[in-house]
Amino acid sequence: MATKEVQDKISALEKQIEALKNRKAAMIAKASSARRKAETRAKIIIGAWFLSVAHRGPDEAKKLLASLEKADLRENDRSTLETAGVFETLKKIIADGKVEAKAESSKPIQPELK
Repeated sequence: MATKEVQDKISALEKQIEALKNRKAAMIAKASSARRKAETRAKIIIGAWFLSVAHRGPDEAKKLLASLEKADLRENDRSTLETAGVFETLKKIIADGKVEAKAESSKPIQPELK
């Protein structure tokens, strides 16, 4: 083979390697993004569960409030919970000694008994 042909083949292979590296990086980025989205969704589900447990009654709310107050939260996370009214809601459930009425739309549909 002539030197020019060898150099052309090497150049073509280097381009293929670069393209494969780019595809690999894109695949890694996509997998990382999917993982972060799943983690965020899991946190939302856990938060919803946490609040549903708190709404079961004052004993549950008291335990959850104590856990939250002891938790080593970042200041901005604690501030977010305060802004969202989480601490206030838990304290209200505890003080009232009962569960707050939920919105009408969140009640399950009950069949009419005749």
